[in-house]
Amino acid sequence: MKTLKKILVILPVSLLMFTQCEAMDITSGIYMIPGHYDNAPGKTDTTVKGIYAYFGEKEFALETEFDLITQSKNNTLVQQNIGAIYTQFLPGMQIKAGGFYLFSPSEKSVVGILGTNIDQYNDYGYKTYSYGTDVFLSIFNPGTQQLVVQASPYSKAYFSPPFWQEGYFEWTGKVHLIDNVSSKKLLGSGESSLAYNLYPFSVTGTVYLGPSSYGCYNGGFVIYNSDDLILNGVGVSMTYSLSPQWSMTAGYQVFNQESTDVPNTFTLSKMTYMTMVTF
Repeated sequence: MKTLKKILVILPVSLLMFTQCEAMDITSGIYMIPGHYDNAPGKTDTTVKGIYAYFGEKEFALETEFDLITQSKNNTLVQQNIGAIYTQFLPGMQIKAGGFYLFSPSEKSVVGILGTNIDQYNDYGYKTYSYGTDVFLSIFNPGTQQLVVQASPYSKAYFSPPFWQEGYFEWTGKVHLIDNVSSKKLLGSGESSLAYNLYPFSVTGTVYLGPSSYGCYNGGFVIYNSDDLILNGVGVSMTYSLSPQWSMTAGYQVFNQESTDVPNTFTLSKMTYMTMVTF
């Protein structure tokens, strides 16, 4: 509880400091992600509730996040997560660094991230292609300490076919190479997504191909501190912008996983509800 009080003090102070900067873009959001297990003896459904904040200007950006993970039935606290990523904008590229802290009564884990991103533009100034790599160094403590190193190279393409009159597509491909140094296990997985953007709507479909465990995803904002294997999965989401400053997102994901505690395969399905506001 003392740690939570410190977090609730630090976040408003950080917000006050960043709002003093000129030409600052500020975006905040809240989200809820209930998860449900099928054919998973011993596992309990959980719900993630969190807040996200983005502070940025021409030269830099700071993203912060705080999560509470609770059991869905009785709202018992399972885990808390807090993290931040700082990005420095340079001509045609970005460099980022950050960290996340995951803690519960029985576990404390730390994740660090370094990343780069390079953008390519056409003659009209529109972004057409980007690529980069995120590198994670994680120390997980689920009873026994696990040292994990992960490299996630990715690429993105932005395009609109000649026969397509409105909107544009965004394709993203990622590869995750996860080296569990402690257990001497090397895993490789990937994901591919295609989004169609036509204001005020955006629709995204994603395919996940495993196996992976103790992985970091979504630039570090999604962390799996479990040795259960993610075998494969699919996801879909839709965002609707009520105005240029306010958007709402709903999504659904389902993963096929393999348990290491009780050898069997099971399914994890998750719904996502999120709203974002830009000031």
